[in-house]
Amino acid sequence: MKSIVLSAWILLLLGTRPWAQQNFCVPMTQNHCCGYGITNVSVGGIQNNSADGLAGYENFTAPEIILNEGLPYTISVTTGGAEPHDLRIWLDANNDSIFSHPQELVFESLSSVNPQGELSLPLSVLPNTALRLRVIADYAGSNPLPCANPLFGQAEDYTLRLIPAPEIPSSSFYAADTSTCNGFTEFFWNGTGSPVFFAWDFGDGNFSSAQNPMHTYTQSGAYTVSLVTGNSAGSDTLTRVDYIHVLLSESCDTFALPVNGTSNILYSYNFLLTDDGGNANYSDNASGSISISPPGAERVCIRFLEFHTETGFDFLRLYDGPTSASPLIGEYSGTQIPQEVCSSGPALCVKLNSDDIVNYGGFLAQVNTLLSVENTLTESVRVFPNPFTDYISMVYGEGAEKINGIELLSNEGRRVYAHSNDPQFPDRIDTQALSAGIYFLRIATASGTYVIKLVRVP
Repeated sequence: MKSIVLSAWILLLLGTRPWAQQNFCVPMTQNHCCGYGITNVSVGGIQNNSADGLAGYENFTAPEIILNEGLPYTISVTTGGAEPHDLRIWLDANNDSIFSHPQELVFESLSSVNPQGELSLPLSVLPNTALRLRVIADYAGSNPLPCANPLFGQAEDYTLRLIPAPEIPSSSFYAADTSTCNGFTEFFWNGTGSPVFFAWDFGDGNFSSAQNPMHTYTQSGAYTVSLVTGNSAGSDTLTRVDYIHVLLSESCDTFALPVNGTSNILYSYNFLLTDDGGNANYSDNASGSISISPPGAERVCIRFLEFHTETGFDFLRLYDGPTSASPLIGEYSGTQIPQEVCSSGPALCVKLNSDDIVNYGGFLAQVNTLLSVENTLTESVRVFPNPFTDYISMVYGEGAEKINGIELLSNEGRRVYAHSNDPQFPDRIDTQALSAGIYFLRIATASGTYVIKLVRVP
């Protein structure tokens, strides 16, 4: 009865090893002599001291020897006494509890003292698997085999696990906003592999080692962004030229749809648009719309950054015109981010309808207005310089049309200068107080409104 209980405990303890209940041979020392045997094995960070062949067979299968694929598998063995040994090492590469000779022979040093070198692992070795490694040392000329009993030396068993080499990572990435009016954006790595380091270059002299960094640009301009990722297998670099466009503005607006009814955006050209909940969920029973039709618009484009509505019950609809009676461009529901949409004309209507039960995070979108720009005003007005710094000059032609008004708008649609109802229009506009960026000069005449795109440089 005691032997049955003892056997059960042995099986329980051995059950943690992958070769539990497997039939490995156990070579036993026959007649120890003269200090033959193994006194130290060093491999894969393991340094194991042991008694020589006087101790006979020894099992050192814990802890595991960890080797990384592709790196040198260096091993050194200290043999007992002063006499040379024949030393051989086998690995049960296919984990079938049999050491096949010579197929699974991974190291051999004959007639040597304290041999060292590199293990030669077979291509068939099972990765990420605890495999038994057998070391046998006996007298020179003994020609040891994996299951033969050493005459004077001994056998020792270890556990080896081969960790596959990682794949070289890819550095694919994207930015939450590639156009920003406050300089802020967030970058996301979406490559493959398992990088152990990230090296971001934001193109403005700043860097980051975070996986998904946030960054704020402090000057307007176009910035080239690059990312280097890597691990022990190698590294990869991706560079996106002029990827981030920064146009800093005193006004960086975010508009929200009303819960119900209709609102209008008439004086902003580039802005963020959200559902009525903003950073929270949108409302139940919502049926609000917003009409986007700034003056001078040629087309209005909307690019979604986030999108989550109740699939099949809550809908966002886009209309090709100023109201929900305009032609329907698209209807969106669920979690898939819609593709960028542009109106065919100067207005776009956005409407969200929700039911009375479930609501989600809604949407966040970037709205950009493409303006109808004329670079010349026939014989009416000549504007220079462009780009400009501290002033804009205007020369009126002799055959100039009657001018009804002049205004200068920022890229966001904010009016920074206006002059109207005066027969004497200025020939110079002072722009020293303006920040660098893109501006639009709108000149209203008897025959129509002209828009000139201007650039303020530092």
